[in-house]
Formats: sequence, structure tokens, C-alpha cells
Amino acid sequence: MKIYGEDCKNFTEPLNNSERRPIVMIELKRFGIELSKKHLKQVTSYDINAGCEWILLTNGWEWKVYHVEFGQPPKVEILDRWNLMEDGIDELVRKFEIINYKSLKHDRLNKIWKRVKVLAPSSLLAAIVAEDTLKTITRNLRKNTGILVNSEEVYTGISKLLNEAAAIAMSNIKIPKPAERVKKPKIKEDKENQIEEESTS
Repeated sequence: MKIYGEDCKNFTEPLNNSERRPIVMIELKRFGIELSKKHLKQVTSYDINAGCEWILLTNGWEWKVYHVEFGQPPKVEILDRWNLMEDGIDELVRKFEIINYKSLKHDRLNKIWKRVKVLAPSSLLAAIVAEDTLKTITRNLRKNTGILVNSEEVYTGISKLLNEAAAIAMSNIKIPKPAERVKKPKIKEDKENQIEEESTS
């Protein structure tokens, strides 16, 4: 385990073999110091060196949990946040449960993260503009209004419902083209057999 601090030297305690890779990298700041991007950047460097997937950044009253996706460059996204001064007791209890020992032991953070990613704007938008979804919308619009519109018109209409950030994300998703129907060629052999049967009858 490694402990870093502004007022202390690097303190290192050997880890057991089963604990070589930490589950969460925790960065504690003084109470009252406002958390900033600088603090996140600092703990992210520790986190990446340790090969840790999760970051907990706090100043005692504000708490932030981040997920780190290793790549070039690494991607750091917030999973959850809460504030002791602003949030209610029930909400705080629920929030702290995701970082308690039992939750960490049973990999609850990853389970929550998977659900967050599924419900992310990019995932939802991709599902909305999927071919079968657009077909369902066009059918419902025709049923309700009697007017037939195509998938591109539905796509444009949906984009007008979104805010600027979501509209930009949606513009990166291509509308799937409907699969072309392949016409089956007529089998000449069947016709020839039919002619032969008629001639012999």
C-alpha cells in the first residue's frame, strides 16, 4: 500500500501477494479544499502506475468515484458523486454503500459501471436509431396520423428533441440502411418439367 500526501513523505507498506493490485486508489485532501482537475490528474497518475481501475477522490465533505479505462490515452469517467453538506441522510447511506468493504469484495463497482454504460447517452441513442426501432416509430406514426414517413425523417425529428451535446453524439451514429430484399430467380427447370408433364398428358 502506498500513501501520498502534501505534508508527508512517500510512505510504503508492502502488500500481501493476494493484494498486489489495489481495488481503489484513494486520494484524501484537507477538509475545506475544493476538489479540482489538478487533484484528479494527480491521483490518476498514481492509479495508472498501480494498474487500478477505480479512484476515490475526497476532501471529507465532497466524494467522487471515477472509473479508469486503460488505453492511449487512459479514459477517466465519473461513476458517482455525493456531498455531505448537501445530500440527505438516506441518499448518503446509499452512496457510501457502494464503497464499503462488502461492495468492493463482491465487485459491485463494476456491476454499477456496466449499468451506467448501458444507460449512457451514446448507448441509448444507438438503440433509438437502430433499424428495428425506427421501423416501429414509423409504424406508430402512420397508425396515429395516417402519414407515412421514412427512417431519415424520423432520425431528423428525434435529433431536434435533443440538447446540443446529445445532438452531436447522435450525429456520429449512422442510420442503418434497411436490408435489401433479394428477389428469388424463377426456376426454369420447374417450368420445363411442367411443360413436359402437360405434353405427356
